[in-house]
Amino acid sequence: MYEYLLEQERIMIESLDKEEDLNKLKEIYEYSKTQIAWISHERLVHLIVTLFTAWILLNIIFIADILKGNMTLIAVLFTIVMIVLMFYLVHYYRLENGVQRLYKTSNKIYNKIKMEETKKWN
Repeated sequence: MYEYLLEQERIMIESLDKEEDLNKLKEIYEYSKTQIAWISHERLVHLIVTLFTAWILLNIIFIADILKGNMTLIAVLFTIVMIVLMFYLVHYYRLENGVQRLYKTSNKIYNKIKMEETKKWN
């Protein structure tokens, strides 16, 4: 997913660097809004999975406190879930920051469109 986000960001940045006509810029802007919506949906799904994984981790800690028995099994479960949670946190962090960059780039495209429209009418 992160590679997809980077690809969309590259397309948007290239459109800013090129001298595109107004219609092409508007087309790229509409495309970017769609891509941002899809990636934002993916970001929401990853947030839910991350929170669910953290909830499982908290349950393991709670169960360990109650049972106080076979700590080896609980320690193994805790370690596995903690590692998975760390990967999810890193992935979600990258998605979140990537979407924020897409927002900014989309705003730059929008501003460029408005600037071109102003030039056209002046």
